[in-house]
Amino acid sequence: MMTETRPTAKRSFPAGLLAALLLIAFAVRVFHLDFQSLWRDEVDAIRFSGGTLPQLLHDLTRAGHNGPLYFAILHLWRRSTGDSEFALRYLSVLGGTLMVALTYATGRALRLKKSAALTTTALIATAPYLLWYSQEAKMYSWLASLVLLAIFAFERAIHREKSAGWWALFILTTSLTFYTHILSPLMVGVYGAWALTDRRLARRKWRGLLLSLAMFTLPYLPLLRWQLPLLKNGFQSGHPFYPLPKMVGLLLHFYSVGILRWGWANALIGVMLALALTGLLLPTAPVRLRAKLALWWLLPVAAVYLISLRVTVFEDRYLIYILPAFFFSVGLGIVWLAEKTRGWGWGLLAVLLAFNLWHSYRQENTIIKADFRAAAEYIRRAETAPQPAPPLPRPAPLPDMPFRIYLPLVENHPLPVVMLQMPYLQYTFDYYFEPPFKKLDGLWTNDGRSAAEVGAEMTQLTKGVSSLWLVIAEEDQWDNRHLVRQWLNEHATLQDKQFFVGVSVYRYNLRQ
Repeated sequence: MMTETRPTAKRSFPAGLLAALLLIAFAVRVFHLDFQSLWRDEVDAIRFSGGTLPQLLHDLTRAGHNGPLYFAILHLWRRSTGDSEFALRYLSVLGGTLMVALTYATGRALRLKKSAALTTTALIATAPYLLWYSQEAKMYSWLASLVLLAIFAFERAIHREKSAGWWALFILTTSLTFYTHILSPLMVGVYGAWALTDRRLARRKWRGLLLSLAMFTLPYLPLLRWQLPLLKNGFQSGHPFYPLPKMVGLLLHFYSVGILRWGWANALIGVMLALALTGLLLPTAPVRLRAKLALWWLLPVAAVYLISLRVTVFEDRYLIYILPAFFFSVGLGIVWLAEKTRGWGWGLLAVLLAFNLWHSYRQENTIIKADFRAAAEYIRRAETAPQPAPPLPRPAPLPDMPFRIYLPLVENHPLPVVMLQMPYLQYTFDYYFEPPFKKLDGLWTNDGRSAAEVGAEMTQLTKGVSSLWLVIAEEDQWDNRHLVRQWLNEHATLQDKQFFVGVSVYRYNLRQ
């Protein structure tokens, strides 16, 4: 007679906790998903994912195109879900939730204890920074998930006897990251460094490892054809240059605190950094594991800094795939503290998770992105509101007319004229402003042209315009001396102004 075997509570506990963390991660990511207005990068995702699928597949190797694989996937997603803010961002919610599950699986593949893997998973599930990019219609949550899957496959290929399938998965997922973001190939250097720090395993698996690294050249060659000349010629990317300490400081702030500023941010950053260094420097785990985490965390940052000496490419979100290494180090530090202080480390973990949830709630209820939705709605209401008609003069009597015919006064309402400063923001404004309008491109004055030259161009540009809406966002990137506004203030009458997060709206009546 067969007896039924049941899993012990000890075995079922991690599975139950992991399921709870996945539910929490999904819930916080889907909450207020459409609260923020789409910003220009998200609207660009709509634009770049347009066209036909064959065109998008052709664009995978298009020069200067970053993230073409995500745009091809978004194209298919939009065909099923539409273009609402919720639908566009829900794809990233799925990527961010998958990242939580892959964090635990990758931690165990790296030989972390269950307690350290679950601790890291809890931090990843509630981190405000990851929540932010799980609610943005861009590729970043999927980029982090793909890198975690590649590392999971790499570790399985290294430690399993039958490893051909794992090497194939490692090659596939890493190759997909190349077409997901321009800076993802930096992880190939991390994998090579891992092999050098684990010579015994590298010798035993040298054939699969070298074959995998060699095969990466094939999918990367089409991208290298246009990326290498840009690096060689010093392409002007538009990103500011950050010294290495500033880069590290920004990453620590975002990883520890999130997007919003907070009065006690430095204290929290200090706690997180101390825990991460504890996990890396103290004997909390095997030396090879700690070396892998340090290389995963630090090598891409150093590489981006060196690249930025030639072409400035640093943005914190571009390195989102190193964040798990930081949190794995923090997880090791918390577990070590819990073991050495009779559980006080778990109390600290509870405090950190409570802060994450509280700060995530604040982040999800605070307008942070440029609020084009509110600005467009304000202009639409102003344009469609009934305007009181001016009093008409009393007509002269017509004694010779036996009767009078009264015709209704028909007034031709012209299209509203909107000047966007800078013009590239037209696509974001178009998403939210449905009525037709006449667009004027705000003048780019950062080339050093004089105020007189700007005035002559504005006179010609506004010829025949009686009423003008000026919509301003990121003004200094286009007109850092504010010459356009200065001319309007001198040659027009300001009728109305309204300020929204990241967007300012002015209404002028021009004096012809």
